[in-house]
Amino acid sequence: MTYWGFAQLGGLMPAVPQLGLWLQSVIAAADVLDGVAIWRSAARYPGHRIWSDLARVATNLPPVLAPVTLLAQG
Repeated sequence: MTYWGFAQLGGLMPAVPQLGLWLQSVIAAADVLDGVAIWRSAARYPGHRIWSDLARVATNLPPVLAPVTLLAQG
């Protein structure tokens, strides 16, 4: 629920026309909140561990790859 509700559906917010720097800062704060919430929820997930590990990777991989992509583009 945390992954799909906060991260995926909440991730659609940047597609809406931006309302200035204030909205961008709110989105950035929400992204951090998403990452923390998913990380903590994954630790308590009662199902198979692979799903909690994949949720953690899917949540934390984009912020790690973004600087690498920017550097690679020159």
